[in-house]
Amino acid sequence: MASSITWPVYEWLPFRDEHYLKEQFDKLSSTRMMMNQTETTSTLSGFMLQNDEQSLAVKYVLAELDVNIMLPYFASCILLELICHFVIWNRKLYRFNDTFSSLACGITQQITGKLFTTYYFHVLPYTFVYHIIYGGGSSALQDGVEQLGLTSWYWWFVLIFKDHQYYWAHRYLHEWNIGWASHNTHHSSEEYNLTSALRQGFIQEVIGFPFFLPLALCGVHPYLFAVHSNINTLAQFWFHTRAIRKFPSFIEYFFNTPSHHRVHHGRNEYCLDKNYGGIFIVFDRWYGTFEAEQEMETPDPIRGDYSNVVYGLTTPLTTFNPIHSQIHHFVCIWQTMKEISSSSSHEVFKGKPFWFIWWNRLQVVFRGPGWNPFTQSMYECPQVLQPPSRNEMYNPSIGAWKTTLATLHFLILFVLSVFHLETDFSPMVKSGAAGFFENYEHHLLHFAQFAFIYLSLASLALVYEGEDWIFTRRCEILRCSVMLILLRCVLRAESTLSFTNFLSRIVPGSTIFSKRMEMAGGEVNITLAHIMMLFYFLSLSYWWWMGRSKIVSTDLALKTKLN
Repeated sequence: MASSITWPVYEWLPFRDEHYLKEQFDKLSSTRMMMNQTETTSTLSGFMLQNDEQSLAVKYVLAELDVNIMLPYFASCILLELICHFVIWNRKLYRFNDTFSSLACGITQQITGKLFTTYYFHVLPYTFVYHIIYGGGSSALQDGVEQLGLTSWYWWFVLIFKDHQYYWAHRYLHEWNIGWASHNTHHSSEEYNLTSALRQGFIQEVIGFPFFLPLALCGVHPYLFAVHSNINTLAQFWFHTRAIRKFPSFIEYFFNTPSHHRVHHGRNEYCLDKNYGGIFIVFDRWYGTFEAEQEMETPDPIRGDYSNVVYGLTTPLTTFNPIHSQIHHFVCIWQTMKEISSSSSHEVFKGKPFWFIWWNRLQVVFRGPGWNPFTQSMYECPQVLQPPSRNEMYNPSIGAWKTTLATLHFLILFVLSVFHLETDFSPMVKSGAAGFFENYEHHLLHFAQFAFIYLSLASLALVYEGEDWIFTRRCEILRCSVMLILLRCVLRAESTLSFTNFLSRIVPGSTIFSKRMEMAGGEVNITLAHIMMLFYFLSLSYWWWMGRSKIVSTDLALKTKLN
């Protein structure tokens, strides 16, 4: 067992059976580890690697949400919801632009988590606190955890304890302005469907992680904590739907349900700061934050349901850009803090002492998001119209052709991003800045992939918004051109030119995707690359032609006007 607290790792796995460890390692080796862009160089003995840094990466994989399990679960639920609303009830629940925005925010959150937040603000603090107190041994409440199952009182204790701490973490993500800045992305969709569950803030773990440290103090095993974190996440996914109206009263009283969570996502005044619970709703009842869903006497003529909830932020976003959605409230906080100064034109702060200025700046960060420092009072909540469908949504019309083109491009990027999430980022994460120059090519590659995904999503968001077509056209021409170059490098990946090989690997998930295709036959990989090149070339031609046609039409209009 590890005895040093310098680098806390999962040396105290509850599974002590060497045969089990060897069996699990063999499975990981064949399905995931061998597909990563980095190679493990240490000698492997089950999961008991001698190198602490690499052992964390291997062992934590057991408690991660596996993409191969997660995606079928999410996709099946979304497909079922689509069938219910489009085929059975004939309701319109999904919009292409809103769904793009939700999934794009989910991609940015997942990739940022892999690179930075999950390890430094979830894994490392928890294991560090646990290691200091219990030394990596088995002296705490987790004794005999290898025998725990659904029938164990301790398993249920951790489930309830974890959800209780989630309640308070979630509550303060709403009630602190800095917390709301990291979490409001999840609430920014004006639709309420299962894809909005995937719309997550990319640094909310940074704000929320201290609330889970009491579990470590009480001796909850790190591995068990990770497992219950995933259970809590998966259990909340299906709440985000309008397809389920109500459950029997017993279930509605004790457990969180779609009805309760619809209130949580509402911007009606009665919905604000209510129903924070994860799996259980009883904590909201105990702490005074519960609010039942209000229903109308007749169904909404457009939405077709009885729910009196208007979704989204009190000041709705007018963009589908995931980067803007993630950072806009942080920018707002920063701008407000800059306006609070003794030289300000606002009478509240003009000529006031240093301590008063900074006290109010801190209030902007730690008071509620509704606090107005310039009036020293709360902002008034904007009123919503009834029924909910009367409230206008941000839904620019760009035409069926552009919508289809943008959606196809996003589907390709989404699939590549999913493969990218299977990459083992742990060597780069743990090496940090100190190890950058030791393996700079590896680090640069990850950052290039990261930038490619983010900038591609931002460019596609411009298409869905349809405002500045000149700038949008230039961005799309650049994006398609870069992708064509990268795909060409993928086809020449065996070249001895190291720069060409580097470019070929910038395509997100390309290495893992290629290895998957090699299992099905190398020709499949080459064929798909050629099909993608043709598609991007046609898209590039379309955007170039659209720009030329606009120039020609503008010239004709000018000549007609002069004549």
